[in-house]
Amino acid sequence: MRNKDIPSMILSWAQDLHQELVSLRRKIHSWPELSYEEEDTSRLVAEKLRLLGIRPQKFGKTAVVGTLKEKSAFPVVALRADMDALPIPEKTGAEYASQRPGIMHACGHDAHTAMLWGAAVLLSRFQKEYGIDGNVKFIFQHAEEVPPGGARELIAGGVLENPRVDAIFGQHVNPFLPAGTIGWQEGTVMAAVDAFEITVYGEGGHGAFPHQAVDAVVAASAIIQSLQTIISRSIDPLSPAVITIGTITGGYKSNVIADRVKMTGTVRSLDPVLSKKIKEEIEIISKNTAAAYRAGCSVQYQEGYPLLKNDKKLINIVREAGIQLLSREKVKEMQSPGMFSEDFALYTQKVPGAYYYLGTGEVQKEPLPWHHPSFNIKEDILPLGTSVLVLSALRYLKNFK
Repeated sequence: MRNKDIPSMILSWAQDLHQELVSLRRKIHSWPELSYEEEDTSRLVAEKLRLLGIRPQKFGKTAVVGTLKEKSAFPVVALRADMDALPIPEKTGAEYASQRPGIMHACGHDAHTAMLWGAAVLLSRFQKEYGIDGNVKFIFQHAEEVPPGGARELIAGGVLENPRVDAIFGQHVNPFLPAGTIGWQEGTVMAAVDAFEITVYGEGGHGAFPHQAVDAVVAASAIIQSLQTIISRSIDPLSPAVITIGTITGGYKSNVIADRVKMTGTVRSLDPVLSKKIKEEIEIISKNTAAAYRAGCSVQYQEGYPLLKNDKKLINIVREAGIQLLSREKVKEMQSPGMFSEDFALYTQKVPGAYYYLGTGEVQKEPLPWHHPSFNIKEDILPLGTSVLVLSALRYLKNFK
């Protein structure tokens, strides 16, 4: 077979698999599972791998890894998908909507899992018909949505060893790119993310006698406002950074002054030095602001996912694969990193990696962002995403140029 025929053959195989990809994605979508609870999804993936003759290996309680082996002396490329859903009530109205109240696949991990299975199908077929110059490891990962993240656990458990992984590829659906396009970027792709918890301690009392109490709610509200000045007054305006308070809980009743309030939040930046500065500022401002209101305060800070950086050689392999499958016009270079984060970054700290976007937006409609209760994807993109994974792996293993 001529090298130039391989991309069109792979895409044709993937298109023949379209209905099975849709069926698997919808099954996973209908029965979503939260981080660290992906037991049904894990069993389903393991069974699908067994049917391909690939022995599934369990990592922890819910992650599944399968390896398509050729010869141990050859390189090893890994392809990774995440499987977890989010604690969001679904409002898509789809016939395959979530059957688990309060949980939905609002980030596309159902599609990621289906496409990685599709890649395993196509690479197994390619190996049987033409041979593969290496080994391919399929990583179906748990708990991407919750720091410290499933990738950290898998790496500690040896997922990049036996056989040792030389390169890793991952993809994410993107509603802000038109369906049928690929988005790629060299260098930094996503921000580093940390999490924090602030607890404010006051003295409870009757709502009619505020002077006899220390109101933790008032102190907490002042802390929230003051934390925003870190971005607006302590950070260079040309250095992107975000501080968000996501939850606040406290109090007992409308006429009771709260003695304790707990807040949780996230920090995102594109500079590790800046992340450290923000961490220090959060502690200083929180404790001093609380003290100004006669309250106490504790800050718990958790370093999360690092910057996600693409290897230049690998992301260009993805770009070339996309051009061969589509056209140069549909393979779009992203102009700036996103302030979201991904624990795929932890893999790229250990081995070279490339992470790219698969467009799923509709040109005539305003896109709904990830984590929206009505988030959904165009299922026509499933064969394309499968093909990009397959072709990127084959290009890395030098099955064709």
